[in-house]
Amino acid sequence: MCLKTEEIESILESNFDLDFVKITLIQQIEDNPKVYCGPGSIFLDKQGKLKLKMYHDYQSNEHMLGDQLDSICGNGLLPGKLFKRQDYYSLEAIDISGRKWQAEDLRLNFGHVIKASITSITHIYEISDKSSLYKGLFIIPGIYKIPFNKYKESDQGFSLTICNLKIGNSECEIEQLENHLEVFISTETSDDFNLLLDLIFEAISIGIDSFLIPLVKTIESGDSQKTSIFSKRYDTNSMKLKAPIPLHPSHHAAFNEFVNQYVTSLNESRSSLFGYWFRNFYESSEVLINIALVLTISIEYILKLKFPKNLSGYHA
Repeated sequence: MCLKTEEIESILESNFDLDFVKITLIQQIEDNPKVYCGPGSIFLDKQGKLKLKMYHDYQSNEHMLGDQLDSICGNGLLPGKLFKRQDYYSLEAIDISGRKWQAEDLRLNFGHVIKASITSITHIYEISDKSSLYKGLFIIPGIYKIPFNKYKESDQGFSLTICNLKIGNSECEIEQLENHLEVFISTETSDDFNLLLDLIFEAISIGIDSFLIPLVKTIESGDSQKTSIFSKRYDTNSMKLKAPIPLHPSHHAAFNEFVNQYVTSLNESRSSLFGYWFRNFYESSEVLINIALVLTISIEYILKLKFPKNLSGYHA
């Protein structure tokens, strides 16, 4: 992984800050895109959102001179107008360590300093030792209850904090650290590695009653490695459902079988099944009547989807 240990810790603590010697913002249109260049920084705010701050000399831009900046409302768009492709910018940047980063779909706020919110930034680089394995490493904040089956040795002794899963021809290791999970997934062959990763994460999320959302993701395939840092997307601390399998080490085999069956039975990520699980998960912290309504609708839909012949004459 291209990130240092202290950088990962700062991401988990939402005080990550990268300084850039050069940032280039390019309008996402093919013909004559506007381009802005300058030094700046990308950082996580207190809410865990990635933010951009870039310094630029506007005097070189014909469409934006001097005090005209002060008259522009936010990102220069009129209220009530739909965003179009030309309203978004892509980012190419080099940090002070020489690493190259990319991002897309930025909407800029113009001023004496250009600012923007960023969904994710990505660093891609070539690796010298080409591997036949597809590998994925994920950093997920939080502490989770998981049916661990392997002990880890440390200076303090042994702790049962590792869960090994066998999923078809793939291997998955989940390790609980002090304030986050590390999930490592590898496979020898994959028609669609990204789909495989999505399905494994969906299955684990359902199995442990917690929606797992990585803050850092590293994917290695062939001779390249891609590391992405994400803005925090959900706060799942208050959202809980009942896990379908007891989360005790003695039930590790059942948990492994559940994940294996989920991954091998579905061929699409964000399926209807997962969509309704997520809706129930998201509503589980609401009042009881809302929980019951969402749950019954989900059960009805999934039954009709999976058993259409048996329920052809059924009406809610």
